[in-house]
Amino acid sequence: MHIFFRLLTIVFFLISTNVEAKQKLYTGEEIAKTYKLLQSITIPGIYENGVVLTKYANFYKADGGECIIVSRLDNESNFGGYEDVIYFKKRIMLRSSKQSFFSIFLDDDAKIKSKKIKYSDYLNGKEVQQGLKEDFILYRKKMNKNTLNQC
Repeated sequence: MHIFFRLLTIVFFLISTNVEAKQKLYTGEEIAKTYKLLQSITIPGIYENGVVLTKYANFYKADGGECIIVSRLDNESNFGGYEDVIYFKKRIMLRSSKQSFFSIFLDDDAKIKSKKIKYSDYLNGKEVQQGLKEDFILYRKKMNKNTLNQC
């Protein structure tokens, strides 16, 4: 009987862990359509080769006291880039993701860029998560009082 309860506990733990792992990751476009914009800022985006570009970030108010930062950094060629999504609450980062994207152009000469993008792969790893944590620290420093109060 004691073994039965242990097995039941283990199964429950595995199921609850699996549900957490399958939590849907929303894109920046989905977040912008769904949640209220609180603030927009920029921070420097530094590439591995030392090139510094501008990273544009928007703060959104989500449900349950959570807030979301969506930031985009175009790559040097301007044909794509990276989108970061950071969920946080009470100044603490809860989860984050980084996804590459391709720009969509409205003309054959690739001069008129659409505001919509084509999403590509998620980037994972310790370096990616460390970079997202470092960016979150910069974002926190630039939050206005309204954003700080709501998040």
